[in-house]
Amino acid sequence: SDMNITSTSMNIDVNEAVNVYIKEGVENGVMTLKRDFNESTTITADVKLGDKKITDIEKTVVACFKGDDTNPTVGTGTITLGEPNEDYVKAGSYTGTLTFSIKLEVLSA
Repeated sequence: SDMNITSTSMNIDVNEAVNVYIKEGVENGVMTLKRDFNESTTITADVKLGDKKITDIEKTVVACFKGDDTNPTVGTGTITLGEPNEDYVKAGSYTGTLTFSIKLEVLSA
């Protein structure tokens, strides 16, 4: 399952960038999902940016937008949730939450 981070409009200085990071919901590149109506049953799945597992959420820029560009210039902006890591998964719906942080940062000269 993929999640795409996009922008519809950007209006920032040429020496600034809007960086998107995962703030919560991923630990060591893995997301825990809880089974609906039975939260004691969980599964885990790898979280990737492109084909690379996101292991450090504080340093991994998921998407970076510069100037008036609405397409990410760093990061792909596409997060992929892999297949469950467990060999046996009980039938049902599983949910989890990713929380993002968005920072306006000054670019280095």
